[in-house]
This record gives sequence, structure tokens and C-alpha cells, in this order.
Amino acid sequence: MRFGRGWSGSSRRLTLLLAGVLLIPALTLIGLGLALLEQDRELSVQRAAERRQAAADRVARALEESLAAAEGLLSAGTIPEGALRITVSAAGIRTDPPGCALWTPAPMGSAEVNPRPFAEAELLEFRGSAEKAALLYAQMAGSLRESVRAGALLRLARVCRRAGRIPAAWHNLTAAR
Repeated sequence: MRFGRGWSGSSRRLTLLLAGVLLIPALTLIGLGLALLEQDRELSVQRAAERRQAAADRVARALEESLAAAEGLLSAGTIPEGALRITVSAAGIRTDPPGCALWTPAPMGSAEVNPRPFAEAELLEFRGSAEKAALLYAQMAGSLRESVRAGALLRLARVCRRAGRIPAAWHNLTAAR
């Protein structure tokens, strides 16, 4: 017997056949394992999204319940402790309970301007004598009374705008500030 002798042809075929028979199931098993890992990863991502959605639903439900409870208290006229009701109207801003707001804007009190000083000039302006009205408004713009000066400048700006003198109108408006 010789041990150094090479493989015979049939033993090579047998080795290749064995490798082929084992290789196909091994590759299939590897492919199925990878597919299973991918499915597991996708399932994990899906479950995480479902958990986030469920948590968001719980938060939304809790907020709705909290708002419903607050609305119930407010409609009953009571204000929960630590809460502040702010009512904004044309008359101003009101807080309930009073004095709990750190700051509320004070409405600007603007006194109604007496229209009598402007009556003659407005009559001239609206009857077609805009230039004469502008002269009267310019004289009143020099008044020491702030309300008369502001009213005259606004009316003078209106006359200038209607006459097409936009820069002069703008000048009078900015001076009225």
C-alpha cells in the first residue's frame, strides 16, 4: 500500500458531491437566519413605534381630562388654586383673583380731542378749499396744547396726502408722534 498516492477520481467526486449536498442546505440556513434577523429588527422597530403611539395617546387623554376638569371648574365660577383667569375686553384687562398677575399692561388713556378748534378748517377742507384749510391746520400745529397740535398735524397730513404731496404728509404724520 502506498500512502503517498493521490486521490482517485471517484473519491474526488464523492467529496464534491458531499460538499454540494452540505453546501446548499448550509447556504439556505444562513439565508433564512439573516431573513429572520431582519424580521426581528423590523418587529422591534414596529413595537417601539407602537409604544410611542400608546404613550402619546395616554398623554393626550390625560391632557383632555385635565382641560375638561379645568373647564368644569371655570364654568362653575371657581378657579383652582394656583390658577389665574385673565379676561380681555374693550374695557381693559381683568385678572381673577385680583393682584395675582405679576404684570398687566395699563391701557393708554387717550382723551378725546375736542373737534371745535378744527371745525372751521374742516369745513374749508371738505368744501374744496384744501389750501386754506392747510394754512389753518399749520397755524394750529404750533399750539401749545398737545391734543390740538397732534390733531392739526394729522389733519394737515390728510390734506397733503389728498393733494398728492406724500413726503409732506409723511413728515406731518411723524411729527404728530
